[in-house]
Amino acid sequence: MAEGLQWQFDSAMERAQDLFGKIPIEIIKPKVENLEARHPIDNGKTAKIALLPKVEIRGFFYSFSPARDKQKHASRLVIIWYQDAWVGALSPEVEEKVTAMDWDKLAEDFEW
Repeated sequence: MAEGLQWQFDSAMERAQDLFGKIPIEIIKPKVENLEARHPIDNGKTAKIALLPKVEIRGFFYSFSPARDKQKHASRLVIIWYQDAWVGALSPEVEEKVTAMDWDKLAEDFEW
């Protein structure tokens, strides 16, 4: 992962908290494209650039089963992921990562 991207992931977490509240959030970190481009100010020099995929998606997932506390009614988790295009659903690559997540460890139990 290219250095300097953590602020973008932190910012994505903040936006998700503004939208969903204090629900736990997980980020599926994307493949990053590393490029060298002409420096915008210092003519003749190049700068290294790390590009994230174009689309950032935040999903609110819930289960009608609690993850840990059987006295609760359900569990929930916000997941953030990135992809190159809006496809209206999870891409196969993202779906594989979402289903591999440890729901019982990551999700928060709650009552309706």
